[in-house]
Amino acid sequence: MKKLVFSLLLAIICISSFSQDQAISQTVAMFNSDNVTRSNEELQLFALAENQTNTIIPEVFAYYTSDELLPDSGSFTSHYRGIIELGYQTHFTQETNGIKFNFINSVQLAPVFSLGFGLGLRTQYIYPRTLIPIFVDLRLGSTSMNPAMYLALDLGLCSGSTNGLFMSISTGVRHKIFARNAILVGVGYEITQYQKQDHFTGSSSLRSTGVFELNLGFDF
Repeated sequence: MKKLVFSLLLAIICISSFSQDQAISQTVAMFNSDNVTRSNEELQLFALAENQTNTIIPEVFAYYTSDELLPDSGSFTSHYRGIIELGYQTHFTQETNGIKFNFINSVQLAPVFSLGFGLGLRTQYIYPRTLIPIFVDLRLGSTSMNPAMYLALDLGLCSGSTNGLFMSISTGVRHKIFARNAILVGVGYEITQYQKQDHFTGSSSLRSTGVFELNLGFDF
């Protein structure tokens, strides 16, 4: 794609330059053949027009063929990507209100896809309970556009005061502040399995609970 655009721009500029060179040559011939004496102001304007023709076109050509405007997908190289997330979770009941924390280490495998492993911490402060999820993080979203939407899916296990499966899906906006650093703002929904103890019989059963969450993160 970049080569095609480059060739079209080159052809357009060559045609434009040829036309302008013809016009300049005719003007020079007119100046040389005309017996009328030209003023210094007219000669300066003529020199300025010729100079801008020779300098502006190369600058425009370089700008429109730069990698920033025409990125070459072949130049992408995978690299490390770290994400820190902090969030507030609620099921609109006091029992499941709490704070979440995630630290994710991943590899940016493509311009719009990363894969990594994460370690988290969940604390629920009405009926104290601590969860430590260990999960795989799959993340979709452009790292070159700004701002850009993202979609994240986390799958794993929870350990701590309860043990069970863990799943989270979230979406939001990624806003770059530096070349590879960005602020993440989003919402999500998280499902966790846990063992519920029956105080009368002493038996336990596997339950699941879901919470909505508001997330704020830092991508580096």
